[in-house]
Amino acid sequence: MTPRERFLAVTRFETPDRLPLPTLFQCFGRETIKRWERDGLPKDAHLAAHFGFDRMELLPIHAGPLPHFEREELEEIEEWRLGLDREFRRKIVNELDAVEEEFPIRSRQDWTTMQRLLNAASPARYPRFWDDYTRCLRERDYPVGVCVNGPLSVLREWLGLCQLTALLVQDWAFIEEMIEYYTEFIILAMTRAVTDVDVDFAVIREEMAYKTASLLNSHTMRTRLIAAYESICELFHDHGVRTIFVESNGQLDGLLDLWVESGMNGAYLLEAGAGVDALNLRRRYGRALVLIGNLDHHAFCKAKRDIADEVRTKVP
Repeated sequence: MTPRERFLAVTRFETPDRLPLPTLFQCFGRETIKRWERDGLPKDAHLAAHFGFDRMELLPIHAGPLPHFEREELEEIEEWRLGLDREFRRKIVNELDAVEEEFPIRSRQDWTTMQRLLNAASPARYPRFWDDYTRCLRERDYPVGVCVNGPLSVLREWLGLCQLTALLVQDWAFIEEMIEYYTEFIILAMTRAVTDVDVDFAVIREEMAYKTASLLNSHTMRTRLIAAYESICELFHDHGVRTIFVESNGQLDGLLDLWVESGMNGAYLLEAGAGVDALNLRRRYGRALVLIGNLDHHAFCKAKRDIADEVRTKVP
C-alpha cells in the first residue's frame, strides 16, 4: 500500500497492510532530540526517514489575518520596548523576558480593522505557483489535507479568555457577528483549495478544554457554535472530504457529541492526562469517530515495562 492508501484504509475502518505513522502527528521537543543525540542519534538525521514515518502534508494556505494585525501606537519606555508580535500578543520586553500581553480586539474599532484583514481573496493566501503545485499533487501517493482554526479558538486569540467570557454574557450579538463573519471567511478562503485538490482529510483546531472541564458547557456550545461547525463541515463534505478531524486537548466530555453531530468524524490529541480514554470512546462511538493519540506521555518518562504496558493497553 502507498501512504495514501494506508491512511484512507484506516480512516474508513478497512484493513491496511500495516499501521500508518503519518509525519503530521509526530512532534518532538528539542530536549528530547538532544537526549537522543547523546544516545547515538546522528545530529544530521532526518527524523521522518530515521523512524520510517509515512509522508503526509497540509496544503500551504494562509487562513488567518493578512497582513498581520498591527497597532499604530507603539511606544518605548526607557529600557522597555512595547510591541505586538505575530500571534497578536502585545508585549513589554526587556533583556530577560516578556511581562505583559494584550489582544488585538479590544473594541468595535479593532474588529473593523480585523475584518479588513480577513480578505478571502487576498493573493497571499495561496502559493504563487499554486497551479503547478496542484498538478504535482494529482500524481501523489501520500495524503494531503487542509487545516483551519475553529471559531472559538480564533475568538480566544483575538479577545483573550477574560474578555471572551465577559462578552458571552454581556454582548452575545458581538460574539455572534464575529463567529458568522469568520465562518464565511473560512468558507470563501478554502473553497479554492478543496475544489482544485482531491483533499483526503481536514483538521479543525479548536482548543477549548482544560484538564478537568471544557471552556463552554454543552448547551452554550450547541446554541452558539454548532451552526458554524456545520457550515464549515458542509463545505468539506460537498467537495468529497470524508474525514474531518477536530484537534483539541483537555477533557472532551460533552464536546465530542456535538462535534460528531456537526459533521466531524475524527479526533485527536485525546489527552490521556485529562482522563480521555480511547477505548471507551471506541465502545461509545463505534466507527463514527476516527481516533488518533491517547498514549500517556507521562508513561514514556518511566521504565521500559511502563512504556510497554501503556502501548499494549491502548494498541494490543
